[in-house]
Amino acid sequence: MLDPASLEGAGEGVEVAYYLVHAMGRGGSGDFEERERSAARHFGEMARREGVERTVYLGGLGDEPRSKHLRSRQRTAELLAEHGPPLIYFRAGMVVGAGSESYRTLRYLVQRLPAMIAPAWLKTPTQPIAVHDVIEYLVDAPDVVQAGGAEVQIGGPDVLSYGDMLDRMAEALGIRARRRVPVPLLTPWLSSLWIGLVTPVDAGVARPLVEGLSTPTVVTDPAGMAAFDIKPTGINEALRLALADDPEVAPVRRVGVRLLPEDRHRVPSTGPVESTNKAELMVPAPSAAVPGPGEIENLGRGYWQFVARRSLGVFRSTEDAEGRVRLFLRGTPLELLRFDPPIYETKGDGASVTWPIAGGALTLPDGHGRGFLRFTLTRAEGGADTTTLRASMEVRGFYPLLRGRGPLAPVGALLYTLTQRVVHRAMTRAYLRSLGSTALTPSSRPGERIAS
Repeated sequence: MLDPASLEGAGEGVEVAYYLVHAMGRGGSGDFEERERSAARHFGEMARREGVERTVYLGGLGDEPRSKHLRSRQRTAELLAEHGPPLIYFRAGMVVGAGSESYRTLRYLVQRLPAMIAPAWLKTPTQPIAVHDVIEYLVDAPDVVQAGGAEVQIGGPDVLSYGDMLDRMAEALGIRARRRVPVPLLTPWLSSLWIGLVTPVDAGVARPLVEGLSTPTVVTDPAGMAAFDIKPTGINEALRLALADDPEVAPVRRVGVRLLPEDRHRVPSTGPVESTNKAELMVPAPSAAVPGPGEIENLGRGYWQFVARRSLGVFRSTEDAEGRVRLFLRGTPLELLRFDPPIYETKGDGASVTWPIAGGALTLPDGHGRGFLRFTLTRAEGGADTTTLRASMEVRGFYPLLRGRGPLAPVGALLYTLTQRVVHRAMTRAYLRSLGSTALTPSSRPGERIAS
């Protein structure tokens, strides 16, 4: 591209030329902005001279960009339009794919650092797009844009911050989200030097990319994108697909877990206590099946085993032949909770197991036979290579002993909130997170076991 003579004859007989070139990275000399300007000018002049009807170019989103990288992307589009044939100019934010340097930088940061500094640009919004969606837009462009040129902003359905992107990457990898220490004065330039030390990504590419992270890269005009018959891929599925194609990661992929905000909790001074905790499970296997009693039964039993392990032996559980579960304080005959045989149900796109609360030292007699603990697993969506399940653990109709009754009930409700509820919530969310290391493999037939 930098040698005009080498381009002679490249455009002969070509109707549509795709320009997917940048000059960042090692191996170049001088300023990459100047190299990109020269390359765009030479290509445009060749394409116009040799009768190319249109050029399709992929640049970046972001208005009034502060970084050299994003400014150069915009300037490249201007030069292609000025010196070449009509230009179809696609503008995208982060492209999520196994070969994307942005994706690789995120993955290395999450995999290599147990905690990381958090500059202000982690709050910058972006609208990532899956690489296969980008390719589909590029391929369809000559047919959708009937004549002349156009500017088309493209993005996925999710707008999130770069901090959120780090968390989503951790979920996709099946590992805990990394802690972040706020350092608001850390500039993108200093961040780029730090990232160059902790990741093997080409510094000549990573640094210009990171320096552009203070600029929002969000679709502001969706009109051009709406003309295409393309359903954008969500970020969870885009990351799953990228990891599936990534030779450094695919062999060790696990179930991705995303804990959702607590849906509901209620600790009144009278009446029953209620709570619901939820998570999304991204399973690296396609399936059209819905979870059935087999999956639920296996996962349900696993919950009580998890409670015993997680409590470091403080609690122990027993289950009789009919499925009655009893939770004890280890080393004592004290029965903390007692549950009647579980009830398994299949409904719609999922199944549930319900343990009716029958009694125990932690319950008031008022609630015997009226409350329950329920675990539900439903199929949310399925992609070409992944299946998303939603798991929830809910408590309803529970009358805790700590809450008590009468004039002291408000004090008891506060005591319960600060003690037993904290333990229950922590245990439940830890269990949902632990499903990331469970061998979940959706079957092709509803009701077949998917956990082992």
